[in-house]
Amino acid sequence: MKRLLFFAAIGLLALFWWHSMWARETARQAARRECQRFGLTLIDDTVERVKIGLGRSQTGGTTFVRVYRFEFSPTGERRYRGHITMRGRVVETVQMEPYSVE
Repeated sequence: MKRLLFFAAIGLLALFWWHSMWARETARQAARRECQRFGLTLIDDTVERVKIGLGRSQTGGTTFVRVYRFEFSPTGERRYRGHITMRGRVVETVQMEPYSVE
């Protein structure tokens, strides 16, 4: 019985890790799309998860809510920050700091 619980816990951890990697890649693609849309550069071509919690999904169930941070630049001289909120598998919002084009 202990072995079964142990392997179930390992399986759940592996599933959580896989889902987290998938969500991170989805957030990175959303940041890249948003930067391309405005002619900006996504710095380091990456996002960083800054928050994770539980929330309601669009259908009313429970799901993970993740917030990712990224940096972008219009000219390459100054960095600005943006945030992406994901609710489950859906990109909910993409927010970017106001920036100046010099």
